[in-house]
Amino acid sequence: MQKDVDSLYQSLLSCLEQEYIQYQELLKSLEEEALIIKKSSLEHILESNARKEVIVLSLNMAAEMRINAVKELSSQLKFSKPASLTQIIASTNGDIRQNLMDYQEKFAGIINQTKKANENNKNMISFSLSHIRNTFNYINSLIASNQNYDHQGQIKAENLHGRLISQAG
Repeated sequence: MQKDVDSLYQSLLSCLEQEYIQYQELLKSLEEEALIIKKSSLEHILESNARKEVIVLSLNMAAEMRINAVKELSSQLKFSKPASLTQIIASTNGDIRQNLMDYQEKFAGIINQTKKANENNKNMISFSLSHIRNTFNYINSLIASNQNYDHQGQIKAENLHGRLISQAG
């Protein structure tokens, strides 16, 4: 029985290692994406998106394997439902316990780094879109016959001559 539980712990550690490797690949891809966004090359952006899609699919498969390993271990340890990693850590000791705790810390760290990288990329994309919108509005204002409206047909607040009616209809 103990050998079965030990092999389940080893299986869980192996699944955690695979999942962590995929998270590292995702983080690396997100950090590279920041450079790609700055270059603004559609080809590179599409390649980056395809690469991230493959990584996310691999990450989902690794997570599925981890979930199955946790279910098996929970069943073997007689937990009423699949246990959390914290509960599994509490149920063991020695090297396995330390390895599980190390993975718990590693995952917390890499998930925070991933969130920060995503937020930075989101901000860069928002800034780029804002810059493009402003440039488009400027070009449109140079060629448009009626400069009181932007490219979306909205009334501009600046440079208006005359009165505006503040109510619709």
